[in-house]
Amino acid sequence: MALFYQKFIIAQTFQGLARTKAFSIAGISSLDTLTVVRDSLAAKLQSGQTFKEWKKDILESGTLDLPDHRLENIFRTNIQGNYNRGRWDYFNRNQDAFPYLMYDAINDTRVRPAHLAMDNIIKPVGDPFWAEHAPPNGYMCRCSLINLTESQAKRRSGGDNGLNKLVDLEAMQPDKGWDYNPGKDMLKGVDQP
Repeated sequence: MALFYQKFIIAQTFQGLARTKAFSIAGISSLDTLTVVRDSLAAKLQSGQTFKEWKKDILESGTLDLPDHRLENIFRTNIQGNYNRGRWDYFNRNQDAFPYLMYDAINDTRVRPAHLAMDNIIKPVGDPFWAEHAPPNGYMCRCSLINLTESQAKRRSGGDNGLNKLVDLEAMQPDKGWDYNPGKDMLKGVDQP
């Protein structure tokens, strides 16, 4: 059983690694198509264009002929993942001034219960919690992290919130396959000569 568990953990780690290092779309195997879609998403991210604008462009190009819900999933999941990867660079560079992060879920009827359970939890930037619970925590996840000063973290930590919020790993599970930090370089040292 221990060997199975170790293989499972290794597989989960590589799944997160693959998501941070690769680009894929379920059901699309053409490298040319994937490259066009990836490049178009990168361009839209740079220019700040909306999903509606990207969808119009990608459909007119004839690159993807998918239903709206699939196109929206591709757009939002990839944009949010790239956004959060960039935010981690910012968090790491500025952790002297902003040593804490607060999980911020969108508190509406579409939020997933596990993501809502993490809402308002505050931990230091380098806390091990963020290794598995940094957004995005699933397809089309709209959650984000807010960086805080020490005084802001303390002010937001009344009652059972913020720094005082208990971690319930059963209730706070990211969606399957999304338990990794998009900003962590999992190959650090491996890619080095």
